[in-house]
Amino acid sequence: MSLGGMGELGFMPTLGIVSAYMAGRWAFFIGLFFVLHRVLGPSRKIAPVAYPRAQIRDELRANLAVVLTDTAVVTLVLAAGLVRFRAPTVLNTLFGFVFTYAFFEFWFYAMHRLMHSRLPRWIHRQHHRYSITSPLSALSLSPAEKLINLVGMVVIPGLATFALPISFEGIAAYHFYNFYVNVLGHSNLELLPAGFERTRAGRWIATSTYHSIHHRKGHRHFGLFTSAFDRAFGTFDESYRVRSGR
Repeated sequence: MSLGGMGELGFMPTLGIVSAYMAGRWAFFIGLFFVLHRVLGPSRKIAPVAYPRAQIRDELRANLAVVLTDTAVVTLVLAAGLVRFRAPTVLNTLFGFVFTYAFFEFWFYAMHRLMHSRLPRWIHRQHHRYSITSPLSALSLSPAEKLINLVGMVVIPGLATFALPISFEGIAAYHFYNFYVNVLGHSNLELLPAGFERTRAGRWIATSTYHSIHHRKGHRHFGLFTSAFDRAFGTFDESYRVRSGR
């Protein structure tokens, strides 16, 4: 049985495996970036401030709710057989990663921009409680916002496996990548070199500084890991510069 066939184990074993993975992934990456704050903070911090204890407590509570929501939805999708993964060939794995990446970038931009409009703004309020982000800010979301994200990141790509050559390993690799880069993007650390935004890759890749502008201004930079949709739909901030503002 492949990893993608976890649902064949039954609900409780699947829940146990998914729970262990979600908790381990969270602890590893959150711990990693707080250690990096200690090591690299003086030279790599975007905003040189200390986090209030109230922020850490509030974001920890939100993170717990999000990890539980993640665990419940992924377990239900797998256990209910809402996926039909293909064999984990190189092509199927690569296609699964690229498809999930591309679809979720579009989904996230559209939903994120919508949540900054008047009516659904309450859904996104938790994520913007603090203008200076910490590694915990990546998952400081309301349960409603997390469910919206999971529709685009788990449910729709899962259903797409019935029609497209997508392996479990391809989607899983994207989820792992998404978690890492999302925590990095909220870590208040800029690990890329100054001037990266002027390179060909830097024109399209959203750095930590890129996303920090969104948290300070709110009406710019709705994209997740790329600036492509911000540039296409007029929400790119022309003042964007990596780290130093040059």
